[in-house]
Amino acid sequence: MSDAPGPPPVSRLLKVDSLGPEGEDFHIEFDAAERERVADAFDVISVEEVVADGHVWPADGGAFVDFRLKGRVTQACVVTLEPVSCDVDERVSLHYTPSTAASADPIVIDITDEDDPPEHMVDGKIDVGAAMTEHLALGLDPYPRRPDAELPEGVGDDVPEGRQRPFEVLAKLKNDKDDNGSGN
Repeated sequence: MSDAPGPPPVSRLLKVDSLGPEGEDFHIEFDAAERERVADAFDVISVEEVVADGHVWPADGGAFVDFRLKGRVTQACVVTLEPVSCDVDERVSLHYTPSTAASADPIVIDITDEDDPPEHMVDGKIDVGAAMTEHLALGLDPYPRRPDAELPEGVGDDVPEGRQRPFEVLAKLKNDKDDNGSGN
């Protein structure tokens, strides 16, 4: 069993060497089948919209891509499992460099660097669809919750005999600490 990621749910390749020096504008909109693959990959209820409008231009044997990503995704509320709509509106700027044998070596990332490391082109192409999918995922709420969501009464009351609820234990520890005069 491999831990390597599979292919992205959507692939939209742009060939860099066919670009003029000024580059070109693009508009990419995922169709129904692509949105369904993204919904399956993200394990969400549905993906209603994924659109990118941007510009790609060649530079130093690689390319720069800048686009505005808009998406609408319906997720399940973490409390009630009811549908929760999430809108994504992100500005994405990426730098792609040619893939070389040297780039096959493990990449060391300096976490103090403010910029992300460049992406790698494959066979002179960049995959804007994969970038759109990745940034859509990054824009989603990891814990979607309806504003009025509350746990039903009685949920969590079934603590096994002899056990305390974790927050009760923490409250008791804090109170004991405060009572002993060592509190802040």
